Amino acid sequence: MALVFNDTFTDTNGVNLDVHTPDTGTGWTEEEKTGVSALECWGNNCEAESSEVSHRATYSAQPDPTVADYDVEFDFKTVGTSSEEPYHLFARLADLSNFYLATFYGSGATDDYKLNKKVAASFTELASLNETISDGDTLKLEIKDANKKVFNGVTEKLTSTDNALTSAGKAGISHGNWLVSTDDMDPVPEADNFKVTEQAVVGGITVTPSTLALVLSEFAPTVSTPRLVTPPTLALVLSEFAPTVTATANQLVTPPTLALTLASLVPTADATDNLLGSPPCRPLLLP
Repeated sequence: MALVFNDTFTDTNGVNLDVHTPDTGTGWTEEEKTGVSALECWGNNCEAESSEVSHRATYSAQPDPTVADYDVEFDFKTVGTSSEEPYHLFARLADLSNFYLATFYGSGATDDYKLNKKVAASFTELASLNETISDGDTLKLEIKDANKKVFNGVTEKLTSTDNALTSAGKAGISHGNWLVSTDDMDPVPEADNFKVTEQAVVGGITVTPSTLALVLSEFAPTVSTPRLVTPPTLALVLSEFAPTVTATANQLVTPPTLALTLASLVPTADATDNLLGSPPCRPLLLP
């Protein structure tokens, strides 16, 4: 797991997200603002600049994820009392018409948790749950090819096997009326501790070369009087075999190279009555 973006929203009160520098990462990009109100830093939290009915603001965390499997999470610092002021986490956003969306409502909503996909500008609900979300809860959208899950802390709340969107895309946070046109923006609900964590990729390691071919020519000593064997021994020393290892992002390869070292091979030759013993060459046997 690699933490690629982290923001505690620590900044001067009133600084909008798109000009705010996160703790880890390079910044925020405003993907959409349908009204006047933006998301800003206030009191070391993220909140709407002002109340605005039937609008939303959406921001992606930079840099974009480099792998398609990752987690997006935040702390719902203050949930609020209205049932119409949701915060959202999005992932695999190709554009504003194609992405996954996890939605979290305050008290009074019919379903506090929702998981949707938007494909070709059309939303499809994948899962929902009516269960209270409390101030300070850590809410996470986990994105994998095999499944999409929503967690509160370590407890799984929603899951879906949908995989209509496969590219890494963008990840980020949004507030307002994505799912219901009459949902609003308001400074009362607050977000904090936003993170994007890339998941380790399984497989994808290539070792080059994949095999080592060792070829030895014949060891054929000569015999002369009186029983002089030339050369008396043959020494073979093989230096390290160190192929390169290629792995996809966020894979730890240990060791980074494969080293094969052979000790000296020292065959001997013998002679009887000036004749070279049989066979005329020495075979090399590797265990």
